Amino acid sequence: MVKSTTACTALTPASSTARKLGARHRDPAAGNTAAVAALRAEVRAVLSSPSDGIPPVPKGWPARYAARRIAWHALDHAWEIEDRSGPGG
Repeated sequence: MVKSTTACTALTPASSTARKLGARHRDPAAGNTAAVAALRAEVRAVLSSPSDGIPPVPKGWPARYAARRIAWHALDHAWEIEDRSGPGG
């Protein structure tokens, strides 16, 4: 059985990751779809903007690195869910 926190964090970029891109949102509460949507929109706006490779905020991450890290994190959660699903899916 998959814990709901794993599924939730797999679908929501953490606020600490978003802050590395300049977003100023707190982690949304479970079930707060408006806060999740706002956080995703802000991260998407940064990642979809042209970048010269310089982090958008001091001590932040370049957009390319953040996109790679977010994708790896989501994939890692998918593997975790797969591992918990047991043999044969």
